[in-house]
Amino acid sequence: MRRTFINCRRLPGTVSSNRSSTAGRYRETVFLRTGFPFTVYSAGYGANGNGVFQSAALAPNFAVPVNGVSPYARFAKLQPCGQANTYPTKPCQSPGVAEIQWLNPNAFTSVVDPNTGSCTAGETFSSSGNVLSTHDNASACQFGAGGRNNVFGPGFAWTDIFVSKYFNITERVKFRFDAQFYNAFNHPNFGFPCAATGVCTAGIPGVGSTLNDAFAITSTVSPPTSLLGSFLGGDNSVRMIAISGRIEF
Repeated sequence: MRRTFINCRRLPGTVSSNRSSTAGRYRETVFLRTGFPFTVYSAGYGANGNGVFQSAALAPNFAVPVNGVSPYARFAKLQPCGQANTYPTKPCQSPGVAEIQWLNPNAFTSVVDPNTGSCTAGETFSSSGNVLSTHDNASACQFGAGGRNNVFGPGFAWTDIFVSKYFNITERVKFRFDAQFYNAFNHPNFGFPCAATGVCTAGIPGVGSTLNDAFAITSTVSPPTSLLGSFLGGDNSVRMIAISGRIEF
């Protein structure tokens, strides 16, 4: 859902003998939308071609949602990958990559184990996440039930404010003051999860090596308006303020 609200007002002022006014103007534009839907997929057949599915085209598409686990992490921070040996069951963040986590990696299970190429439902794991045994059969290799577009990305909120006011200097000369505020409330608007890879792929809950950088957001979005222009990149999404004045006669 997308909504745009525009609020225009005339600011009070006085009228001089030559009928020039010191009134001003106020304009506020608000852009709002909900997050776009997207799909969580299973990992490819992997394992250097030695997996149970010998073609990526034949591998199951959708991941399996974990019952009773919230799919959203809501901007949680990942541990640095240097700590992966200390916490082998948790996902980590690659060095030098600024990111936040949008979805909960432990809320989805890939049908295929990206490390072994076997069906995850037929595997057993140690407490440290190592595979102890595999068993590929029809019951363990069912297609994921996640479905298409079953989760949503971040929403978008953006407010621009324009204020203009006249001040009389003499009867014929007046000063005009303008102030423009882009993203007036400095609200961060984050990009789509998994933008670095182009697809959101599930791992295996409790196996940290399959969850690294999972469902991460690494950038902000291009705003519809900016001091420098529209849709020029996420680096323009911070609050920008322009103040100007001019003498009119």
